[in-house]
Amino acid sequence: MDVYYRKLMGNGTVASKFRLELKAVDEKAPAKAATPPVIDQTMRIYPPPSNGTDLVSHHESNCVRCYKLKKKCSRTYPMCDYCSRSGTACKYVERRRKKQRLEEPSGLPLAEKPKSVSISSLVHRDETDEPFRNIDVANLLPQHQQELPTISRYGSSESLRSLMRGKQYLSLHRKLVSLSLGLRPRHKLLDELLVVKAILDLSLPSSFMHTFIGNYEWKYPFLPLLNIIKRFKTLSFSNETLVNLDIYLALAIGCSIYDSNHNTQHFKAYFSDSLIESINDIVSYDFVPEEDVETTDILILLSIYAINVSNTSLIWSILGYLNRLIIYMADFSDPNSKKLRQRLFWSVFNLDKELSLLLNKPSQFVPWQVIKVSRDFESSLQEGELVHLASLMTSAVELHRLQDRMLSFSLGLEETNKDALTKYSSDLESWRVSILLLIHTEYADLLLLQNFIGLINLDYYFLLIELDQLLSTESFQFTLQFLSNSFSLLLSEQSEKKGVVGTSMHSLFWYLKFFKVVEYKLSSLQRVLSSDVSKTELNSRLNEFNSNVQLILNLINFLMNNGAGPRRFVEQLKTYSSYLTSVNGMLMSFNPLSALAEDKLKILSHIEDNFHKVRI
Repeated sequence: MDVYYRKLMGNGTVASKFRLELKAVDEKAPAKAATPPVIDQTMRIYPPPSNGTDLVSHHESNCVRCYKLKKKCSRTYPMCDYCSRSGTACKYVERRRKKQRLEEPSGLPLAEKPKSVSISSLVHRDETDEPFRNIDVANLLPQHQQELPTISRYGSSESLRSLMRGKQYLSLHRKLVSLSLGLRPRHKLLDELLVVKAILDLSLPSSFMHTFIGNYEWKYPFLPLLNIIKRFKTLSFSNETLVNLDIYLALAIGCSIYDSNHNTQHFKAYFSDSLIESINDIVSYDFVPEEDVETTDILILLSIYAINVSNTSLIWSILGYLNRLIIYMADFSDPNSKKLRQRLFWSVFNLDKELSLLLNKPSQFVPWQVIKVSRDFESSLQEGELVHLASLMTSAVELHRLQDRMLSFSLGLEETNKDALTKYSSDLESWRVSILLLIHTEYADLLLLQNFIGLINLDYYFLLIELDQLLSTESFQFTLQFLSNSFSLLLSEQSEKKGVVGTSMHSLFWYLKFFKVVEYKLSSLQRVLSSDVSKTELNSRLNEFNSNVQLILNLINFLMNNGAGPRRFVEQLKTYSSYLTSVNGMLMSFNPLSALAEDKLKILSHIEDNFHKVRI
């Protein structure tokens, strides 16, 4: 018999009525083993639909094969269940949805059909949940939106359809978020809402918000916090609550730090990692002057979230866009947003400089020589903000300027002569003295005093360790101080007092610093063993190294047993632990005062052969 069908030609043209000659099937003949359909470069041949219970009405979201055969299609991407079992290629095409007649559900009049569903049932679903795998995005839209409009952000309506087809595997809540701006006229980003599940303990939301503020109020001084607190106080979290994106992100970040300090699991109960990351889908990555402030707010919050969950690729990608966006904001010509833009500018500066130094990558920020933005934050203070906050903001910028200078030294962009390094050491010491004086003055009565002092010392000693790598001589004392302060802060995190605001060491920035310090010590050991120092000096240097290694191993064991750190670093910690244990064992059995030169070379060879295996 003859079969006619429509075939896509690959360039948007549809050729119809291709004639195929198929042999008639003898129903009385014994069944033969099924053979997969023939697929070549020009067409696909599909067998005629079979009779039986598999017959169902067409669904416009079915794959091409199931649509032709009237098979039940799981509509999963990239292959549906039927095509996967039959070993055939699976393809999806866009079809115009036919207007369907509403039918009354069995046993339930149409008038009594439920009109709403739980918000959490739509948003807080795991991406692998079966009920949501096969929901077609197009069917979620009103009939008049079935024909997708041209969206300038994606280039054309066809590219947007391709984007949606490529996201068939995403769960429903992420599809809803990704479509929120793409299928209707653009509007303010801060008008978007996300849901927070009901929080029975009504003291927790306030603890989350104040934890966020306590950690980032002056390090990244971008948000109008008084405005956020005012809006936050109007919310009740006793039931499912829709909140703006900035409040949702601030609460989620504060919650992750709170969990680290109290050994709780509130983040998994009330927030969603996948939902936060899907905010990227609704951010318009084009430059719109009237929206750049609120866009920058959300992207900085996403960057801070990435720091707390140790997502390097996410923060690096966001900062790449922020660094370009900040160029459009640098003139500060709008008097109504000049103060906010100044604080946004320096917040992006701080984020970029610290991440660039830790990754040893050139900064993406505008060159320092062309920056004309004032570092005097007193004029940017809002009503209700204390004067000392401006001084803390200035100190934060000075720290990241020091980090930028260190990066220039490390990458060879500035000369590392004696005068330059001496000046740097003096400036670093001046920064430490001034900010510690400010902290002791303003936070003398607060529980966070010791936490802030410890964090300042960590930045100070880490930059001294970086400075040591540029000198011919090296001090193990800075490493000892860095590790000791890290240990103290980790031990002080576990607070038994409910609602106490704390700081968290379990962030991307601290782990990157820690791993760099470990690698610096191993590199230093290689240099010591390769040098021609006297046996007495070699013995002294190895004793210092062993004391550092013991502290590093204790710190690694604490991190692995504590269970509060990011999972992505667990394997790296195990690798370091195994390697350092073997090196420490070899050094403990090695006596530099009586050992032969061959013994030293054997240890050096072992370190060099295995060092590359533990580097990030």
